Amino acid sequence: MLQGLTPAGSYRSSGSGNIFSKATKSTSNGYTIYSIAGIGYGTIDYSTPINFTVPKITIPPITLPKISVSTPKTNRATNSSSSEGQGIFSTFGSWIKKGWDYITNLGKGIISTAAKYLGFNERNGSYKKFTNGRTEAWCADFVTYVVKETFRLMGKAIPRGFGSASVSGLMAWGKQNGRWVQTAGKGNKASIIKQNVKPGDIIIFKNGGASHTGIVESIAADGTIHTIEGNTSDRVARRRYSPNKATITGFIKMA
Repeated sequence: MLQGLTPAGSYRSSGSGNIFSKATKSTSNGYTIYSIAGIGYGTIDYSTPINFTVPKITIPPITLPKISVSTPKTNRATNSSSSEGQGIFSTFGSWIKKGWDYITNLGKGIISTAAKYLGFNERNGSYKKFTNGRTEAWCADFVTYVVKETFRLMGKAIPRGFGSASVSGLMAWGKQNGRWVQTAGKGNKASIIKQNVKPGDIIIFKNGGASHTGIVESIAADGTIHTIEGNTSDRVARRRYSPNKATITGFIKMA
């Protein structure tokens, strides 16, 4: 508000510059007061100071409304309640768990790496990613590539001497490094496999004239072996075997 003599008419501070540059500043009862002496124009001399009082402004506290993340909904099929919020956090938690498993669980990391190459094949030449461009039987190349890539992604040192373009070379390395699990010629193979083989381990086929290898993806309750393999029907694909399959020689423990 304005205090003091305020007759109608135009006025400004004497001299040039911002009007407040010519003011005298003082404080009273929590208010800031600028006293300005101006010179009027016309017949009236505005020499009486004009006081501008600027009141304190108090901003009231702001209370944010509560936001509910969970919005219950009814499942029409089961007539049961569910929560979108819980679903969101459940999905997010699942992503975190998968990421954590990949970092901490070597077997799951090997499987994850192998699975991303499903469908790579000879027809379009994509399989040469595993052979470094060479044209050759590539099941052992695939296993070697997957295992080495997983170790690097997880920040682990690749086991000394690991890797071969041949099935015989992989099997020899497993035996030399105390990682070999023999099943050929053994009784109760299903029990041996369930007790000793884990997802991420390597399966070796060298019996009955076979020469093949792949990554163990899972072991069923009855000992059935599920794998991801390269160079099976000229591509990377999933396969399933009975624990008693005659061509299975054994496994290399990697996980």
